[in-house]
Amino acid sequence: MKTVEPKKQKHKIPTVERLINLSVFLLNEKKPQTLRSIVDQVDGFEKDKDFEANRRMFIRDKKALAELGIPVRLAKTTDPLTGYETEAYKINPQDFYLPTILFSEREVGALSELGRRISGGAGAPPMRELEWALAKIASAAGRPAPGASPGEPVLLQLDRPESAADPELLAALQDAVAERRTVKLRHRASAGRSVDRRVDPYGLFLRRGFWYLYGYCRLRKDPRLFRLDRLELLDAPQAGGAPDFEPPAGFSIEEQSRRRAPWEFGDERPTIAGIRFHPDLFWQIRNVWGDLPSVSLNENDYSMAVKSVNNYALISWVLEFADRAEIVSPPALRAKMAETLKGILADAGEDA
Repeated sequence: MKTVEPKKQKHKIPTVERLINLSVFLLNEKKPQTLRSIVDQVDGFEKDKDFEANRRMFIRDKKALAELGIPVRLAKTTDPLTGYETEAYKINPQDFYLPTILFSEREVGALSELGRRISGGAGAPPMRELEWALAKIASAAGRPAPGASPGEPVLLQLDRPESAADPELLAALQDAVAERRTVKLRHRASAGRSVDRRVDPYGLFLRRGFWYLYGYCRLRKDPRLFRLDRLELLDAPQAGGAPDFEPPAGFSIEEQSRRRAPWEFGDERPTIAGIRFHPDLFWQIRNVWGDLPSVSLNENDYSMAVKSVNNYALISWVLEFADRAEIVSPPALRAKMAETLKGILADAGEDA
């Protein structure tokens, strides 16, 4: 008698996860997407079922997102299969993200004065969260450029600090950014060595719990990012007089802080790293990271070249994809990734 093998149950992606995948996909795609493209590319739709079943699933998802305040809007696009105009879908960023909170220069001044009164002078018990929030408002990310009109809006960007930046250093850098003063800093790199630099500070922002300074490094002759807890101020800039520099035309600290890759937060000598992805993963990498200046993509072999100044962060990021991504160049970085992976396996008790 022939034994019938039990049918293996296919893992079904939960509805919440599918809604997240759908939202991310439609937000990241620059053009409206057809329903067929959504079904083919978004994890969670059941590609082994007929198209009508997936269409009904999409309608339910669309309704669920609308109830959450995220409308999936109907648009028109050219169907790549037929060349004819067809219905497509998109999510507008303004429908998804919270609006920017804006303050005038006068309001920033009032909040800064409030912060000084709350702190009560040296030695007073700090109200950490409020002090950090007020410092953020008055920082370069929230201070108008010299000569801006008093009514010009100011950007507020809040985050939760996990490392304590030196308040005197932070205050000095805020002033240097506002007055366009070059600063002399001692930077402690991740390898432990220290290097003295002269930096034209363009702006400050909080990211992942750490304060960062973004500016032009005169030593490297290139814009760089520095973590404040690795900086020591060697020469406080003098107030008054003409500015020492002008930031690039159209520069925005908001744009610099909004989307940065892990491998861009560091100060190692730049490494051009090659990474190859599984074809099923490559489109997600393209959509999320493809428009960064530090990234170039090759759709022929599903690879990505990145300019990394933090190789530890880059390796950690690639390892998140398990066997669906690997560093292929340069050899030294590939060997370092193998070493890291062996260490992880050893810690887990596996035979590396």
